[in-house]
Amino acid sequence: MGEEVNLISYGELQLLLVCSLPDSAIFEKYAAKTHVLAVIQPCNTRGKDAQQELVSFKDFKTPVAIDVQKIQELVTVFNCRGLNWIIDQLDSTDLPTFDYLNEKNREVMHIVADDEDEDE
Repeated sequence: MGEEVNLISYGELQLLLVCSLPDSAIFEKYAAKTHVLAVIQPCNTRGKDAQQELVSFKDFKTPVAIDVQKIQELVTVFNCRGLNWIIDQLDSTDLPTFDYLNEKNREVMHIVADDEDEDE
């Protein structure tokens, strides 16, 4: 079998596949197990790391299928002036809470659920 390769890559999730492999020697350590694969269309970011520098892209590469357990985080992408920019700057141990954001912005969000609207 091939070697595992670790790299920083960004992409758009296209599809999730659930694959149950038969108990066959050809599948080696993956035999008789169920695997979840993510079909991802990688962004053409030229190998740049959005945690280290500003990263933009215009197009995508050919889709690939990877084990979902290899996905480490989700990031945000926004479009500005014809370029897609990747936001990968948050440290997951220091995420702001909604209370913090409301206090910072001096706004309080009130959401009222109306049971009558659900029947329409």
